[in-house]
Amino acid sequence: LHDQFPGLNRWLDRGGSLREVAHFVNRAGLPGGIRHATKVLTTLIATAMAGDVMRFKPLLPAFAALALAACAGGPSGVDVTRFHLSQPLAGQTINVVPPDGVDAATLEFQTQSAAVAAELARAGFQPQPAGQPAALRATLRLESSSREEERPSPFSVGIGGGTGGRNVGLGGGVTMPVGRSRTRTVTMATLSLQIRRASDGAAQWEGRASETLQGTNITAAVPRLARALLSDFPGPSGQTVKVRPAAQ
Repeated sequence: LHDQFPGLNRWLDRGGSLREVAHFVNRAGLPGGIRHATKVLTTLIATAMAGDVMRFKPLLPAFAALALAACAGGPSGVDVTRFHLSQPLAGQTINVVPPDGVDAATLEFQTQSAAVAAELARAGFQPQPAGQPAALRATLRLESSSREEERPSPFSVGIGGGTGGRNVGLGGGVTMPVGRSRTRTVTMATLSLQIRRASDGAAQWEGRASETLQGTNITAAVPRLARALLSDFPGPSGQTVKVRPAAQ
């Protein structure tokens, strides 16, 4: 460990500090941070097995901070697909309406439509209150599917050994997970929007944005999905792109 990460020498010798751990992880980046955290854990367990637990006891809180910082990550992005006729639409008035069979008066739809209307305004449209005439009609649809998946322990320990003679070398190893696996709910949320002319119902633009969420609260994801879907409006037609919308 000392040879691979010279910057950790003094930290290991005196037990380390949370500030130094955070600084190390920030410099290493997430992939490296995860790798470093695993190696630190392996060192701790190997030392404990050798009976020298007390030497590394001060490192346990520091390792916890390292592991959390290394394994924490933001959303991976939203998959966005759009289709349009490259006709200018921004600047026109528009209404956000539900699909057939969905009550526009529910608080749930009103919350969702308000988030979409805000992003339409950001894209240059003029959203109109429900019931007011508008040149365009945007049909909002929100769909989801959930599943349970097993989340393995984030840590594993590798144990290896080897032997060799003058001309022959042999080696072997085994990797064992540390901790119990857990089950979590994963939801695929998809927000679809179709813009038509109010006068004749002709389709002008349509698109969908999909993202995998932890849990089942898809309404909370609507602002993020809407921002991704309507970013750089009208966007490339017929392509699926990964969008990472800025935090609101």
